[in-house]
Amino acid sequence: LTPPAAPGVGVTPPAVPGAGITPPAPAAVAVPGRAATPTAADRAAIARYEYLLQTSDPHQVEAIHREAFARLTPQQRSQVQAGMRSELRPSEQPRTADAPELARAAARTEALRPGAMAGLLARVGRSGRTSQSGGMAKSAALVGAGGLLGAVAGAAVVSAVAAPLLAQAVATGIDFDAIAGGVDLDAIASGVDLGGAGDLVSGAGEAVSGIGEQLSNFEIPGLRDLFG
Repeated sequence: LTPPAAPGVGVTPPAVPGAGITPPAPAAVAVPGRAATPTAADRAAIARYEYLLQTSDPHQVEAIHREAFARLTPQQRSQVQAGMRSELRPSEQPRTADAPELARAAARTEALRPGAMAGLLARVGRSGRTSQSGGMAKSAALVGAGGLLGAVAGAAVVSAVAAPLLAQAVATGIDFDAIAGGVDLDAIASGVDLGGAGDLVSGAGEAVSGIGEQLSNFEIPGLRDLFG
């Protein structure tokens, strides 16, 4: 006679829950105070935006930002206003988060401190600035890897005023691909734009310096209206 099998012998044990399933890759965690890695599209937009800030007159800067801010969500415009209130003098701060009001503040800022808007936008969402509205995670979800600077730049470069200016720049030999390769959000946020538009814009130096002289003397027609 064949003896009975011992209990459990020849019985396949039940599968362990989750066995054989590849766990999902861990989600990327944003590091407070540092920017996420911008996409190629973000870099391209930021390179063009910085060029526009350096070479456009105040009225063009206002028009470009008016259209750009109008393309943002209300939450993003609120972030822009919060950044301006945090960094600008009371007399320069926008009274509302409406696109025209933000654009006037941006134009005033650029007239007084050329290139300041890029740094201001790059700093929004860092160092806990958005904690009152849900923290840095919420800020990142609203603006993407390029931050608020990437969102504004992406909207600015497709504006009606910017498009012909950028086309003219390309026609004169401006290499935006080379400029984009040097875009560093951390450097822009700290006020040091390594390899940005300032170093690689060829042929625009005289125009930029000319605009700078006019700005210092407030001689551009209508510039005083920005401070009314």
